[in-house]
Parts: sequence; C-alpha cells; structure tokens
Amino acid sequence: PGNFVDGRKSFEEKVYETEEDYFSERQFLYEALGPLVEKCKDLGRCMRIGTNHGSLSARVLSYYGDTPRGMVESALECADICRSLDYHNFVF
Repeated sequence: PGNFVDGRKSFEEKVYETEEDYFSERQFLYEALGPLVEKCKDLGRCMRIGTNHGSLSARVLSYYGDTPRGMVESALECADICRSLDYHNFVF
C-alpha cells in the first residue's frame, strides 16, 4: 500500500501526538486508493494487498517504526479502506 499510495520516499519523520493525529491523514489514502478499488470492482478483479519494509510510507514508519506491526497495520488499513468502499475481492 505504501508504494502505491505514497511512492515518494521523503524519510520525513512525523510526530503524532495522538492516535487521532495519525488517523486524520487517512483521507489521503481514501483519495489515492479509491479509483483503483473502483476499477477493480468494475472489472471484477481481485487485488493482492501486501507490504514489505521498503514500501512502508513515512506516515506508518513515523507512527509504528520499522516493525512487523507497522507492516500489518499498513495492510489492514488498506483492507479497511477497500471494505468501506464495498470491495471485498482481495487477498493478503
């Protein structure tokens, strides 16, 4: 999800005072993933959601660090966005 949505690597460390601060930036993900999700729905295609340490966004790295949990949270966040758009044809 990180490379698709936020492929530019800034290595910028962001400070999130609260969980709400972190999640407030989530709208950017909806806007970036929405068209891809809609295209997959229209074509009846499955999407594979996967992560690796090299593709984590600066946002995830700043909040979770370079950790397995960050990788899991990044993938689950993408799945949550897909489900909110009524798209369930994905695998991890």
